[in-house]
Amino acid sequence: MTKKSFKVSAVFTIITISALACILLDRSVLNAQTTVVDRIVAIVNQDIITLSELTKATAPYEKMVKEKKYPPEQEQQLVFKIRKDAIERLVEKALTDQEVKKYGITVSDKELDSSVERFKEQGALNDEDFRKALAREGMTPEGFREETRGRILRSKLVNAMVKSKIVITEEDIKKYHEKTTGTKDDGKMHHLFHILKSYDNKADSAGGVSPKEEMDQILSRLKNGEDFSVVAKLKSESPTAESGGDLGLFNIGDLSTEIKGAVEKLSPGEFSDVVQTSQGYQIFFLKEIVDGQSKSYADSSSEIEEKLYNEIIEEKFKTWLDGLKEKSYIKIIN
Repeated sequence: MTKKSFKVSAVFTIITISALACILLDRSVLNAQTTVVDRIVAIVNQDIITLSELTKATAPYEKMVKEKKYPPEQEQQLVFKIRKDAIERLVEKALTDQEVKKYGITVSDKELDSSVERFKEQGALNDEDFRKALAREGMTPEGFREETRGRILRSKLVNAMVKSKIVITEEDIKKYHEKTTGTKDDGKMHHLFHILKSYDNKADSAGGVSPKEEMDQILSRLKNGEDFSVVAKLKSESPTAESGGDLGLFNIGDLSTEIKGAVEKLSPGEFSDVVQTSQGYQIFFLKEIVDGQSKSYADSSSEIEEKLYNEIIEEKFKTWLDGLKEKSYIKIIN
């Protein structure tokens, strides 16, 4: 290579690197008529979260706030909290996605197809109804498939990082079986489903954008006849969302006071109002009541094991995620 060609090559390389740096640092798209339409709002280890991603995540909630016609200052405060919470969720998603890649977790097209079909079957949705249900969420079938892929991958990650480390012994199962068999409720077990929206207690008490308002909207949709499992799969923040919110079987005497108060009023096929619990706002659906005493230990042990898993998985997942945050480089850019 001649000196001249080397200089040209070097200059071209510098220009290319500079251009690439601009893209990476700002992700801006400029022309004569436009200004910056995208920028970085957070860095999570080697990944970035852009303004366009944040805007997409917050759009439904900001629309909800604007429709309430709050005074300008209050609206500004609510929108600020919406974006703050959304960034937190996007950071957590980025972290879990990184862990998915780190451990080589994959989902096959067959698994993805099966999950989409189960979703349609749960809601008794034909192809047209399926598209309409997604349109109400501002989604396309293609977008839903990608979200489903992400949920399956994260579910597998939870299974590897959290569930696999939860040990339920035979002694635990036997103790639970003995406890529920001889209760004043005659061993009757309630098969519960739920929809969960978590919240920050301090922010919520300060009147931030309300997960409660969103849950009220979800409740209205359920009252209008939408299938509980379908809505749970789309809207719930619980690890049970992938299964349509299935919590398993519970003896009503073992439920917390606030949940028991909501569930004991239900008949099979009914759902509760929005309930404020220690985990967040929840809506419960009672699928059926079964006679726990009629089941032997052998017949009920797998159900009991699943219930005991569900009691601790969310707490364990939060602990694992908090530990992951502490080990990661996270920078929020205002």
